[in-house]
This record gives sequence, structure tokens and C-alpha cells, in this order.
Amino acid sequence: EKALELYYKSYKIKHDIKNKKGEAYALNNIAYVYTLQEKYDSVFTIYRRSYNIFKDLKDSGNCALVLNNIGYVFLKRNLLDSAKVYFRKTLEIRERSNDYSGLIYSYINLGELSFKQNNYAEAREYCERAYQYALKYGRPVDVKNVSNLLNEVYYMTKNYKGAYDVYRQHIVMRDSIINEENKSEVVKQQLRY
Repeated sequence: EKALELYYKSYKIKHDIKNKKGEAYALNNIAYVYTLQEKYDSVFTIYRRSYNIFKDLKDSGNCALVLNNIGYVFLKRNLLDSAKVYFRKTLEIRERSNDYSGLIYSYINLGELSFKQNNYAEAREYCERAYQYALKYGRPVDVKNVSNLLNEVYYMTKNYKGAYDVYRQHIVMRDSIINEENKSEVVKQQLRY
């Protein structure tokens, strides 16, 4: 609830100072919080408002972000055909703009969608692409996320060696993230004293 309150305040400030991009980000964040809370009633309207602002600003990268988030809502609601339409639109935009970081999540989402549809061959293709991009361009959290999904795909297709290998990668990335978080906390504690 506190996040929503702050995002609404941010939206009002951005609106008052006529910062269109800031408005669009705030709207996207508001809709995303509603998505996480599974309060879907107004999510699409809010996402559409955000998308239209980004479109007016000719900001294709953030248009892709919003389309991806809409696809995610459909995925969570198990409306898989609609999710696929939005994920593919997102993928096209990100491919055209060479948005490698965004491509990681486009491929992960399409992989998860294919996995839910029991289309393991397609899920494997998408996840392997995401994995390669994550290793080359991503952050540890990207590698962790895609390796977890790819592990499931490999397991379902009885590629146990592949499942084991990416699971090990998942654990390494998870531990790396935890170590970084712990280091950051230690520094914070030291700065207090």
C-alpha cells in the first residue's frame, strides 16, 4: 500500500510539472503494483495510459516495457494467447532496437509461456536464447532467473545433464547475489558506526 501511495504522489508531481515521461513511468509502476497484488480491474486502463504517453514521446523502449507488462498480466491470468501476442510485440520492438537486456526478459517470458503450454521444444529455444543473452549482457539476477526456468525445461525434456548444469549456474548466481547483498549490508552497518 505504501508503494502505491508513493507512486500516486509521484504521478501527481510529474503531472503538475508536465513531465510526461515521469507520468508514464509512475503509471506503469502503479499498474505493476496492482498486478503483483492481483487487482486486475484497472490494470489495463492504467497500462494503456502509460503506453500512449510513451508512444507520443516516440519512446519505443518503454513502449516495449509496458507491452511486456501487459503480456505478464495475461500470463498470470492464464490467458496465454493474449500473453503471446503482447510478448511477441515486445520481442519485435526489442530486436529492432538491439535492446539486449530487454531481449533477455522477452525470451524468458516467451519461454515461460511455452512451458505453460507444454511446448517444451519452443520453451527450450526461447530459454536458451535468454540464457545466452544473460551470460553475455545480463546481470547475475538475469542469469539466475533464466537458469531456473531453463532447468525446469531441461528436466521436463529429460535432459538431466543440462538441467544439472544450469541448476549449478542458478545456485552460483543466487549465492553471488546474496553475497553482494550481505556486503552491502555490512558496509551500511559500518557507516552507521
